[in-house]
Amino acid sequence: MMLCVNWTFLNQTELSEDEKVFYEQIYEWNWKPINTTKGNNIPDGGYKTTFEQRTPSCDTIYRNCMVGGDRILCDDLFVKELSPVGACCRLILSKLNTDRPSKSVTFEPISYPIRSYIVGDLGLYPPRNRQPTFTFTIPIQVHLDMKMTQSTASLRLLTRRQRGCIFSDEEETLDCCILRCQKRKILGICGCLPWFLASSEEPECSIQQYSCLIQHADRLQHPK
Repeated sequence: MMLCVNWTFLNQTELSEDEKVFYEQIYEWNWKPINTTKGNNIPDGGYKTTFEQRTPSCDTIYRNCMVGGDRILCDDLFVKELSPVGACCRLILSKLNTDRPSKSVTFEPISYPIRSYIVGDLGLYPPRNRQPTFTFTIPIQVHLDMKMTQSTASLRLLTRRQRGCIFSDEEETLDCCILRCQKRKILGICGCLPWFLASSEEPECSIQQYSCLIQHADRLQHPK
């Protein structure tokens, strides 16, 4: 599970009002024209690095975190990540002790709204245009009952239909395939990637280059 926030949650200290408006448009960008008179070049390290630096720790977004009735630091339950859908805290099940087959997790968001996405393992992300599984808009305590199932390698002898699941090393997910195809298409047309798809090995688009992304938005959002 990933719990993601909008621009207002990010640290905005030392930013002018114009810069706040400008960065919000980049952070929340949805393939539409950017209405700004501020012709910024890409900041040092890129927009992605800027947003990573301004993403708050998970213990400033959540409180009263508990596992199996025992209190735990929220930073020990979540890890912060910058994903295609924004700044998120990912619930890391592998951080929990596995001495019991069943566990409950409880936590409370401090501020709202919070968008939740159900995803798989670490390193898997929802696409930019994915609608959240649920959005928390009012004070609420979230309680999850989880069951962990362990299996031996012999389970691989069953068909996927029989076992109802796949192993992480069997093949990439549909989301990963779509993401890889989308990045290849964007790089081929515009020669750079929007901040939420860029990596240290791939060029990130400057504000001027977003005009190319906007011009070809229909083709780039849904590559074939």
